[in-house]
Amino acid sequence: MFCALLLVFYFVISIAAKCPPGSIQSYSDNTLCLNFQSVKTYYLDAEQVCKDLGGHLTSVHKPVDNMFLSQQALVRFNKSTDDDFWFGANDFISPPNWSWMDGTPFNYKYWDKGQPQNVSGNDCGAVLMQGGKWRAVDCFMQKPYVCTVASLDALTTTTVVTTPKRTTSKPKSCPDSWTFYETTGFCYKVFDSATWLDAEERCKVDGAHLASIHTEEENLFLANLAYWPGANTCDGLKQALIGLYREDMSSQWQWSDGTSYNYQNWAIGNPVNDSALYNYGYVAVAPICNEPTGRFRNWKIDLTFAKYICKK
Repeated sequence: MFCALLLVFYFVISIAAKCPPGSIQSYSDNTLCLNFQSVKTYYLDAEQVCKDLGGHLTSVHKPVDNMFLSQQALVRFNKSTDDDFWFGANDFISPPNWSWMDGTPFNYKYWDKGQPQNVSGNDCGAVLMQGGKWRAVDCFMQKPYVCTVASLDALTTTTVVTTPKRTTSKPKSCPDSWTFYETTGFCYKVFDSATWLDAEERCKVDGAHLASIHTEEENLFLANLAYWPGANTCDGLKQALIGLYREDMSSQWQWSDGTSYNYQNWAIGNPVNDSALYNYGYVAVAPICNEPTGRFRNWKIDLTFAKYICKK
């Protein structure tokens, strides 16, 4: 009965709603609209599409909004093979603390039993279409998603409307074929087949270095950028070299570009310290060896890896 009344009430308020094409009125805020994207993609790619639309992956602040969101998703994603969809909850900034992509207060939660699991890699939030419960899952799963964008009325009353930059856009500072990442302000490019030293030298030719990584978000972005189908195997040589290295076993790990070693995401049993040769790092660009995407491992200098990532 409550659900029926909710839908009737929504129909009444939506008559006056002015949302961008393909969007519907938010249940409790007439300045916002929900945009349902059925084409499945990775979490950060979903957020970027939302940014391109002028919004973010949706945040939820009231039980009634959560119910409305899951009910609408059940209808609009009815052809999806997934039972859930991406929304804006994540623990990128200060794990295991969760926050919203749009920066609004995390003042409501509706986690499923046993969630969120404190498992490395399960840093992104998804909503179950049946019942609306939340769970933490691997960000490199592909799912449909929901964006929140401003209503047309809200846009027309705003003095300045900023058009968000696309993560993969190429500003003046990035050469052709390089990818700009707005969050860090750096350009990145993935190359094929090299040893660590050869890769670093090749990056230097372009005024770059092998990539340093300083946040979970940057790590996931780079893993996504360097992913290729052959990486889905428990074989380190199919992954991507990064700028992680140490002079010897007694030295501290550092980045080849000289930036601070302030983020690490080592796989279980790594870094390996039983050989003086294992002084160079790579990142898993797919879930391999029973561990999630984005784990660091160290290996020998003379081995050729499938990919390497340059950053400048």
